[in-house]
Amino acid sequence: MTVHGYAAQVASDRLARASGLLRTLGEDERRVVERLAFAIAAGVADCLAEEARRDPAVASALQSVSSSSRGRVSQSPVPRSAHAAS
Repeated sequence: MTVHGYAAQVASDRLARASGLLRTLGEDERRVVERLAFAIAAGVADCLAEEARRDPAVASALQSVSSSSRGRVSQSPVPRSAHAAS
């Protein structure tokens, strides 16, 4: 799994945990929150990937996370449309 894939999985898992709170929002507001969560996760992943290109220790850590997360599949109810930036 790439750092971006892992970041999206983390965002999806966190949104699933917050689903009760998200239900209190209107549909449009919930989509905005979901898109924002994925945009933040992508931004963090971009920063980590950039830092990994400069720092072998960060690259090694990301490789370790990637290796340990293989085979895990997110069971998040977050719709795929939330992953798309708009």
